[in-house]
Amino acid sequence: YLYYKYKLKFCVVVIMKKFKILALLCFSLFLLFVSSCGDDELLFNFDENGECYDPSARSLSTEKFKSLVLNNGWKHVSTHEITADGKWQKENFYEVMDGGSPHHLFFESMITVKVFSQIVMPDAPRLSHRYAYDYLEERNKIILKSENKRDLYMQILSVDDKTLRLLECMGVNADGTKFYTYVVYRKMTAEELEEFQTNYTE
Repeated sequence: YLYYKYKLKFCVVVIMKKFKILALLCFSLFLLFVSSCGDDELLFNFDENGECYDPSARSLSTEKFKSLVLNNGWKHVSTHEITADGKWQKENFYEVMDGGSPHHLFFESMITVKVFSQIVMPDAPRLSHRYAYDYLEERNKIILKSENKRDLYMQILSVDDKTLRLLECMGVNADGTKFYTYVVYRKMTAEELEEFQTNYTE
């Protein structure tokens, strides 16, 4: 009797452990599904001036910008082209483009941001450039002040303590229309930020 009682108890414990593992796996898959669905449903608009924006982006106050974005480095994860119909391409822009490379960001103050980049060439230098910028709560805008007077426009789509998602105007197409992308960054560790600061020269 004691043997069968012990065996039954052991089987119940094993089943419960397997159930917990299965439940955890299902929950993780659910979170991944919800996250991917949110990105898939992301649709951009263009205003009367041709400026691209996300109408569903939640407003980010200056105080929230300071607490979540400021004094943090943001490492590039992926870039996706936004087409004229407001949809974004699933493939990573830099994986299908020759000669281009992504950039990384460090918002070192409320008036300057460092942009880290490297040209895709053998022995090309790693460069950092400091831009003056303004943050505008209207559409969560970041306006980088360019030396050639062609200011670069970004919109914060969402940000938390791990991930920053931006809409970025990356330049002008041959027909004169602006070229927009949807860009995902992850927050750098303190070690990563120090490495970027050391290895990228101005």
